[in-house]
Amino acid sequence: MTPRDIMIISARIKEELKNIKKLEDELIEKGYYSGQKNLKKILSGDSFIIRAVASILHDIYVCIENIFKIIAREFDGKVPASENWHKELLLQMALDIDGVRKRVISRELWEKLEELRGFRHVFRNVYGFNLNEEKILALLIKLPDTLRLFFAEIEEFIEFLQKSVADRE
Repeated sequence: MTPRDIMIISARIKEELKNIKKLEDELIEKGYYSGQKNLKKILSGDSFIIRAVASILHDIYVCIENIFKIIAREFDGKVPASENWHKELLLQMALDIDGVRKRVISRELWEKLEELRGFRHVFRNVYGFNLNEEKILALLIKLPDTLRLFFAEIEEFIEFLQKSVADRE
């Protein structure tokens, strides 16, 4: 892989990080981010709000997964293709792959993202009026810490990539 390839991959990852930040900012702006207001009171019983917040949580995970697909395709040479590929992809990102790349995410972050991945699956497979308000509330409460850790670990991975470019020059 050339230094140019690595810089392109880094730019693609950074673009997805911007998308996540836009989604996070949307939750903050509307007052649906943990610590801003009494989230339970805000969500309570409003099916429309629950659906909207659930959609943003879904979109955040899709952005995260897009980053992982870039890494899997460009470094690992393979995005899982089985029926459980979403779960396998997340597991793949927590692995150190000798001679290929260092792990992308820690076990701690894997656990947090596994919960969000599970929600993404539910969101895509149930009608909006069947979404579980308590589950959405729990994810919202955990989201700031999850995203803080995600951004830190992805930035660490990007720094690793950029250092590898510098070492090659």
